[in-house]
Amino acid sequence: MYRHCPAFLVLVLACSTAPPTDDSPDAHAKATGALDGGSGTADANAPTDGGFTLDAGQQESAGVEALGPCQAGLEDNHLLGCERYRVTCGGLSPQVVKVRRWADPQREGPSQGHIVFGMGGTGEGWTVTRTNDPAHGEHQLVRRLTRAGFVVYERAWEEGWWGRSSDEQGIAAAACRYRTLVAHLAQGSESPTCVFGNSGGSTEIAYGLTRHGLDRIIRLAILGGGPPMGRIDYGCSADRPELGWSSQCATYWGETQTECGRRPVKCFYEGRIVSVFDQSYGGAPCSQANDDDLQLLEADSVLGGAPVLDYPDTHVHFVVGRQDCTEAPILGIPYFNGITSSKSRDLVTQTPHRTIESSQGAQAVFDAFVTHCQDP
Repeated sequence: MYRHCPAFLVLVLACSTAPPTDDSPDAHAKATGALDGGSGTADANAPTDGGFTLDAGQQESAGVEALGPCQAGLEDNHLLGCERYRVTCGGLSPQVVKVRRWADPQREGPSQGHIVFGMGGTGEGWTVTRTNDPAHGEHQLVRRLTRAGFVVYERAWEEGWWGRSSDEQGIAAAACRYRTLVAHLAQGSESPTCVFGNSGGSTEIAYGLTRHGLDRIIRLAILGGGPPMGRIDYGCSADRPELGWSSQCATYWGETQTECGRRPVKCFYEGRIVSVFDQSYGGAPCSQANDDDLQLLEADSVLGGAPVLDYPDTHVHFVVGRQDCTEAPILGIPYFNGITSSKSRDLVTQTPHRTIESSQGAQAVFDAFVTHCQDP
């Protein structure tokens, strides 16, 4: 059953491989075990974030172990490898993630930056699912970023980062896995690390920022189509009109989802995803929410507890498709409104929930990386 997780948990992580002497794509890949299949085992007791350490009693064991190569599944000369990692953090069960690495094989010298991509749901899918298809902007976006000098990573969790893999400890706690992985991929790099997540992938990032100190690692976070867990209690309160979320949601919808035509306003979770929320906590706190359940879900939301909402060295950019006719971006608006540091938002025409699928959404994400993925 769900137990309380500290509102602000920062994991301390270092790679056992010595940092590279340069920041070229090959050097950084070797340091993270992505080329040579080395152990890449993390030492949870060594600081990486400018020497930042936990207060007494907050230390949690965290680590990343490289398990060897995986099948990349695509052919492209900018797709340089695929590696499996076992991620451990926060007392949760270890989870395995596959990471594909993209870079321009002709580029020499330091990279412009390192970018981590993650898509939605429970995070088991790749960002780039096909190549040379003009109807899908993901591949062209990644290729453009590598030509601009970035090293791009895609993550795909083998059993998801939340849901049944949450060990009934909730969703906020499970997001320590993403923070741990990003810290490992950023290890030893002198270039900025930046991230993009769509829908459930944007939630990984949001929890990382509000709960797990992710802003100490990254310079830019781009959240597409979400985060849908901004207020989980709102998403699970379809049978509780007295809470007033429906009217607020309708107002947001009218401001942002302007290309949904006559489709009904979506304010709540529905379908299979409701059972995934239930699995994350045990019982039926979303599908059959009572007052106690809603209090639990509010506390475990991105905005729950005592969220960190000021990120002095990290810009947060939101990308919302005006054809995204789901509840996900609406439930993320309270988080956007709550951020007190540098932030921005694009409301992109002709763009659905999977924001980088459209050329307009992919361009918005590319522009944000070029503009903001840099050291302060």
